[in-house]
Amino acid sequence: MSYFEERLPSNGERTVQLREYRVSDAIVVSSMNPKLVERITSKFLSVIQTGENIIDPKTEMTIADRQTLLFKYALLSLQDRTMTDQEEYTIKECNFCGEEHKFRLSIEDFRALAKTQIISKAEVLTEFEGKRLLITPLMGIHAEQLEMFENNLKRIKESAGEESDQYQAERIKRDLHKLLCQFTLVDEMETDLSNKEKAERDKNWLYGLPQSALEGLMQLIMRKQEEIKHGIDFTWTYTCPKTEGQVVSLLPFRFENFIPRI
Repeated sequence: MSYFEERLPSNGERTVQLREYRVSDAIVVSSMNPKLVERITSKFLSVIQTGENIIDPKTEMTIADRQTLLFKYALLSLQDRTMTDQEEYTIKECNFCGEEHKFRLSIEDFRALAKTQIISKAEVLTEFEGKRLLITPLMGIHAEQLEMFENNLKRIKESAGEESDQYQAERIKRDLHKLLCQFTLVDEMETDLSNKEKAERDKNWLYGLPQSALEGLMQLIMRKQEEIKHGIDFTWTYTCPKTEGQVVSLLPFRFENFIPRI
């Protein structure tokens, strides 16, 4: 009997079965570098899976899949007080009045309104600069890679500063890598290419684009990602007390706090 069963938000035809978290699991997870949160998430979702059809958290789960599963799994183990205690959240600059606002929200308040969006296929075909592109969400492996970039940037910032050549080069490398993780060129004439060859082809195409086209590509991918949005939307709508405008704020949940450690 599984402790938790949920349809995969990015592919409703697949089901994830998660069992109860054991001390032996916690030992494995707790032995990992606490700064590598995405790597820990991959391990956690791997060790607690059960059933015949195991889904790889790195290559078969999107970031939204992982966050949704972590949140729902955590809800089963949180104490009543934790569920109802209200945390304070801050909106630094309101879109309507420009001032800072604060609001209080409990996990129970959020759960009552949160809905899980499930889709059948997390991909969409589009065109840009005469090429057909298949847009896909960021996967678990991409989250791990981007986390490594962020850690590298923190180290460079401390040693050389944000204005250094080294920091700027790493920042650009991160941004372009994130872009490459979200699309692949579709060419019926190149069906026999390996994944590595396809990745190199996509990189060469991106780097060969006119610089003026880069912003357009980024905006296109952002719009198409909205079309394949799935999982729980971790945003909260707050009403500006001065203008009554509806401010949408991303809740700063620390998903690593949903994974118990020894």
